Amino acid sequence: MLVVFVTVAFFYVDRRFAEEKKSVKALERDIPDEPLEIEDAGKKKKKKEKIGFRDRKIIEYENRIRQYSTPDKVFRYFATLQVAHPSNHPDQHEVYMTPDDFLRSMTPGVKQPDVHDINYI
Repeated sequence: MLVVFVTVAFFYVDRRFAEEKKSVKALERDIPDEPLEIEDAGKKKKKKEKIGFRDRKIIEYENRIRQYSTPDKVFRYFATLQVAHPSNHPDQHEVYMTPDDFLRSMTPGVKQPDVHDINYI
């Protein structure tokens, strides 16, 4: 009984392996030579994008804010959504943080975009 089971199992595994081998060969015939060019391009050294002096200093400052400042200061620095209230006072507004702002406020080394500056204190 055991011999029959092992023989059937071996036949099944061998047949599955042969089918997979055939499908791999069929896929290899269908693939053009383009992936080889991509691999060759990947072997070349990619130059690291250089960050300027000003941006490095801003990133260092933001990292210090993330690490040493209170949560209120972190929120005020990284929040970018400002909503004005339709009241009598034009200076009344609320500031919100988008999910991207929240992610930037927690991730060291990520610079706050210049266009999202609210500058309120």
